[in-house]
Amino acid sequence: FYGGGIQASSPGATQAGNPVQRIPLGLTYITQDVFHDFLRSVAEQYSPRTYNLLTNNCNNFSNAVSNFLLDRAIPKHITDLPRVALST
Repeated sequence: FYGGGIQASSPGATQAGNPVQRIPLGLTYITQDVFHDFLRSVAEQYSPRTYNLLTNNCNNFSNAVSNFLLDRAIPKHITDLPRVALST
């Protein structure tokens, strides 16, 4: 968490607390082994060295995971948060 690379937590809970909103995205048929292979393949992209609060953060990671598992992005209002924050 907080730029520490790919982390795991129980669904619906994080080190930062409970989510404000849960958005069901769908069901996947990707196996756990294939998912773990995916995580290993993107680990360097989401490492402490590459973390950037505005351009490469947990929402970007979640978007990549959603695209892999479901072939669809997370809602744009989430990935647009840094741009919106900087424009205010």
